[in-house]
Amino acid sequence: MAVKITIKGKEEENAAVHASELKSDYIIINTQNWRVIPLENLIAKTRGKSTLIAEISNAEDAKLMLETLELGTDGVLLKPSP
Repeated sequence: MAVKITIKGKEEENAAVHASELKSDYIIINTQNWRVIPLENLIAKTRGKSTLIAEISNAEDAKLMLETLELGTDGVLLKPSP
């Protein structure tokens, strides 16, 4: 099962963590304005429970997602801007 969550604040961040605790296979996250702290929290809290995929729009964001906390997300999903 895959879950897609748009991170707008702490509530959605908690929902993503809850999805990992429910053994969702994949958690796809996105946000309009990436902030490293929520990403670090999600990496730390979901590691080993679910595959965390970050939806990104460019290579610069992909690099950040894959290197945060020296672990990064498990993958990225490229969604180019129109």
